[in-house]
Amino acid sequence: MNKLSFAFWMVLTGILFTACNKRSDLPVLMEVKYNEWTQGPGMRATLTGEINDSRCALDVVCVWQGAAWGIMAAEIGNTVHNIPYEIKGLCEPNPDPCGNFVDTLGYQFQFLYLSPYPTEFDIPVDYVLSVKVEKN
Repeated sequence: MNKLSFAFWMVLTGILFTACNKRSDLPVLMEVKYNEWTQGPGMRATLTGEINDSRCALDVVCVWQGAAWGIMAAEIGNTVHNIPYEIKGLCEPNPDPCGNFVDTLGYQFQFLYLSPYPTEFDIPVDYVLSVKVEKN
């Protein structure tokens, strides 16, 4: 009876360790830069193409909050996929996302924030897109 009980606890411990181990690395917060690959869970990503930024500058009074949008390229396996993102203007980086969600290719991408935020006299050049990534 002791051997059977010991085997049961060993199998249960192995199952729990494996299940907890897989969940511990997800979700992942990625800081994706323009033309520079960032490693993620089973994938890597970069910003490509033109970044359109019409967000209302912080030091200006605007009628419309504006938005920033563009393409994040995600390489999964040996294939690169283009994933569109859009970030609202006048949105501060906080737990509530400023951007859209995209469910595709076995992943959920939650676009959180695009920095730096524009000001009246400073047009951002080195953008960084904050993305929360989870596997479906």
